[in-house]
Amino acid sequence: MESTNQSVALIVGVTGMTGVALTEALKMPAALGGPWVVYGVSRRSLPSWFPSSLLNNHIMLDTLNQQQTHKILAPLSSQITHVFWVALQVNESEEVNISLNSTMLSNVLEALTYIGNKYSWEHFWDMADARVLAEQQIWASVTDKANNEAFNCTNGDVFTWKMIWKVLCDAFGVEFVPFDEEENFDFVDFMKDKGEVWDTIVEEKGLYATKMEEITCVDALCQLLKLEIQHVCSMNKSREFGFHGYENTLKSIPEWVDRMRQMKILP
Repeated sequence: MESTNQSVALIVGVTGMTGVALTEALKMPAALGGPWVVYGVSRRSLPSWFPSSLLNNHIMLDTLNQQQTHKILAPLSSQITHVFWVALQVNESEEVNISLNSTMLSNVLEALTYIGNKYSWEHFWDMADARVLAEQQIWASVTDKANNEAFNCTNGDVFTWKMIWKVLCDAFGVEFVPFDEEENFDFVDFMKDKGEVWDTIVEEKGLYATKMEEITCVDALCQLLKLEIQHVCSMNKSREFGFHGYENTLKSIPEWVDRMRQMKILP
């Protein structure tokens, strides 16, 4: 098949929040490098909340299977001009580069108890909104001087987990409980038998059918919040190369909670 000048994106991990944001951003009329043809890859079928009309083609594929991946993607190789890798698998050994998974068990806890340590509660961190990550990936893929360069991606501001916890409590309508260094709360152990509780919430609230382990990373989150480092990355290089995307972290979290409620992922 002959190649063309058409921009064709392959988004691997399309059903994650970053994948959704990427799909929507690429299909915007003013998208850099557009108009785009967008192929989306995921291990499972598209959920009902996914804007499937924005995809030119959905490919259900387990990219861990080398033979299957080659068989399905090789015929498309001459068409695809850009690959966006936003897939993520979390396991017990990962300690960094893990973004906060949305808290969804507000109906279980009467109040949110902070599950990290005093250091992470008080020191500065940063994170990347999926929309900023999507915007930067598109920018980097169509900007010549960004070729073969590595860039950090964050919202451009910093926060403490004390600030974030208040925002989460407000978003879910629960009481804010300050960090108590004397309290010994094992969040991982507490959550071990909560799968059935989540199943009940899904059924009672008419949510999209998910299992708790599909949308949470309890072990990884606990490890992340117990790190004794200031997790702050510089965006200077991105700005010097011409990327100026940003989000207000404290405002973006309630926006994503609302979005996931609209998608029927959260109650």
